[in-house]
Amino acid sequence: LQSVNSTLAEKLIAERNKEYQVAKRISKSLEQITRGLNRQAVSVPPRGTAAEIKQLEMWRKYIQWEKTNPLGTEEYAHFAKRVIFAYEQALLCLGYYPDIWYEASLFQQQAAVALAEKGDVKLAAQMNGEVARMFTAFY
Repeated sequence: LQSVNSTLAEKLIAERNKEYQVAKRISKSLEQITRGLNRQAVSVPPRGTAAEIKQLEMWRKYIQWEKTNPLGTEEYAHFAKRVIFAYEQALLCLGYYPDIWYEASLFQQQAAVALAEKGDVKLAAQMNGEVARMFTAFY
């Protein structure tokens, strides 16, 4: 009985260790991508300073990283929600950048279409409603 338990334990530890290593790698990658992002920046009209341009580039890099699906999420809804969350976080600081608003709404519309094609009509309708609210919130 003891040898069976130790064999089972070794197998379970090996499985969990792989998952841990993947999570650790993704966590380090996320840390590197988001290092330097000023999440407390107040959204003000852009003046074109070097610091603003750098923040814009860093937010775009983070959003692009999320779009690569680094977690390897098989469920499209979960992936789309992560990307939309990244856009929402960026818009808190970059609310006066219309291109970010446009990209966020375009991604959300594309995600809604993809979800509808996969049969998740309820979530697709919810996302389309959020796109409409996104546009009316800005204007």
